[in-house]
Amino acid sequence: MPVNSVVFFDYMDAFFAWRKDIYGASDQTLKSNRVDLNLFNSFISEQNHDSITGPSVIDFQYYLKDIRNNCGGAYPSDGGGQIAFKISKS
Repeated sequence: MPVNSVVFFDYMDAFFAWRKDIYGASDQTLKSNRVDLNLFNSFISEQNHDSITGPSVIDFQYYLKDIRNNCGGAYPSDGGGQIAFKISKS
């Protein structure tokens, strides 16, 4: 189910509050999550995606691997969980 990208990224602060309150995420973890999601936001904007979809997330993963040369543990640690949370809240 596509989610409007503007709406998706409007939930970042709520997501971080949820991670901190429910899971006790540390400030450093939240900082890292914010960096990851800001990178995803930049990618979505640069690629002119109007919505977040499965294919747009896969494109981002290829971008991380092929363009940024990230591999293995360099991927966002919980990117899928972050995205699923935001989509479920929209």
